[in-house]
This record gives sequence, structure tokens and C-alpha cells, in this order.
Amino acid sequence: MSIELKIKAKSLAAEAGIIRTEEARLAAAIKCAVCPPLTDKSETAHRRRARYDRLTSALSSIVSHRRTVVRREARYTNLARAFLRGRSYERAENKVLPPNVLTPMEWDKIAAMVKRHGPGDVRMLMQRFDEWRQQA
Repeated sequence: MSIELKIKAKSLAAEAGIIRTEEARLAAAIKCAVCPPLTDKSETAHRRRARYDRLTSALSSIVSHRRTVVRREARYTNLARAFLRGRSYERAENKVLPPNVLTPMEWDKIAAMVKRHGPGDVRMLMQRFDEWRQQA
């Protein structure tokens, strides 16, 4: 097993935790920065609206990053680690519903991780990976 993949999995988990902490901070800041009504045309109201919009945009951005990019990378990393440890796909992911089925491009990303971090002959390793993938 590759220590690099283990470190990557741990850092992705830590990144998700850090993002959740920042989400909570932004949510609290948004509560404090109540958006004034649109009928208020004062300069102060304009600045408060701009701050509120900035905060909500930042919150939306980091939530999306955690739910898409970080979650997907963590899944790929864990699947690559499971393969390199000799675990079956079913053991790594026992319930995969149709919207979460991996696409060929996603399998290629996992294969690239296996190729980069796997031990031994690359050809044999990729042959084993293809067999593992077919069982999924």
C-alpha cells in the first residue's frame, strides 16, 4: 500500500473538516449581517447588502467545493487504496445507487492513482485493476 495515498486520504478528510468549520463561521456571520430590505436605498444599506451577498456567495462556493471536488477526490482515493490493499469493490463500496455509479473518466482517474502509487510491474497491476473494475 502506498503511504502517499494514505496521506492524501487523511488530508482530504482534514480539508473537509476545515471547510465545515469555515462554513459554520460564515453562517454565523451571515446571521449577523442581516440583509436590509431592497426598498432601503441608503449607502449603509448598500454596503450591508454587498457584504451579505459576498458572505452568501463565499458560503455557497465552499459548500459546493466540499460536496463535489473534495468528496469525489476522497472517493477516488479510497477506491484506489482499497484496490491496492486487495479489497473487493463491494467491500469498498457496498451500496452504490445509480446517480453515483462511476463513469469511465472517473475510473481513469482511479487507474492513474493506482498506476502512480502501485507497486511492481505496471502492466500486471493495470491488468489486475481492469479485472477488479469489471467485478464492480
